[in-house]
Amino acid sequence: MNLRKLDLNLLLVFDAIYAEASITRAAKKLGITQPALSNALRRLRDHLGDPLFEREGHGVAPTPEARRLAPGIQTALRSIDRVVSRAEDFDPASGAREFSVIVPDALEPLLMPALLNAASREAPNVTFVMRPLFAAGIEQPLCDKTVDLGFYLEAIDNEDIQSSFVTAMPICVAVRADHPVYRTKESFTAEDLCEAGFVVIDSGLRKMTRIEQAIQARGLSRRVVCAAPRIWSLPYIVAETDLVATVPRVLGEYLAPKLNLKLFDVPFDLPNQDWYMVWHKDFDLDPAHVWLRRQVLALFHDA
Repeated sequence: MNLRKLDLNLLLVFDAIYAEASITRAAKKLGITQPALSNALRRLRDHLGDPLFEREGHGVAPTPEARRLAPGIQTALRSIDRVVSRAEDFDPASGAREFSVIVPDALEPLLMPALLNAASREAPNVTFVMRPLFAAGIEQPLCDKTVDLGFYLEAIDNEDIQSSFVTAMPICVAVRADHPVYRTKESFTAEDLCEAGFVVIDSGLRKMTRIEQAIQARGLSRRVVCAAPRIWSLPYIVAETDLVATVPRVLGEYLAPKLNLKLFDVPFDLPNQDWYMVWHKDFDLDPAHVWLRRQVLALFHDA
């Protein structure tokens, strides 16, 4: 394929059809007529030697070759958009941008409502797509620049990735408020920790947690009854059982009144969870990205 002969506007046509799964909707999205879009698609098909999209129901479906091409085309278009946007100032009041972010469960109640409210007031055309943290981890999507911003429990040791400390989060013990053993207690002791049945996170995405390290360092052990894949599961299981859990205090305080939970301090000194904001260095001077990072830092500073 000779890239010099490819009209790059045809990639916008591909992206619109792939996203909308409809020639009519794609033409409307691009602000062109349906015949003009069909003509552009014909040119792209001729250039790539593949039908790319075939009729299915009331719309179109991508061919295997189109599915193969789509991630690379989407990444290329996002990169071009960012390069062009650097030459312009970002005006939050009128500027449009979609940010792809990875926000771990523990930070969602602290960050996302406040960030969405701030964007609604100051940048009404800014939108967010929250991405899951896949088994491959956070580093690869940051390096691929398919994610604009993420949050992680440590600075990332990669010369292409920037890391900025945002908050230190204490851990607490959560039980249901009417728990038969702990409802009248004022504190949660090391003996309680050894005797209680725990629900914990079981995730291939994390190393041994700091509380597990602290427990083992004291020659103690806890009885794990249930391992759940997400930290959000823990408070809900605790609320309906006699199990207990250790969770970030901000998450415990957010859910305690909703689920009728009682929170205790951990019965020994435990380092806080240090959270970092992480992004690819290519976004350092991106005006919209700078605006986003400033919003995040302000929200954590005011929290």
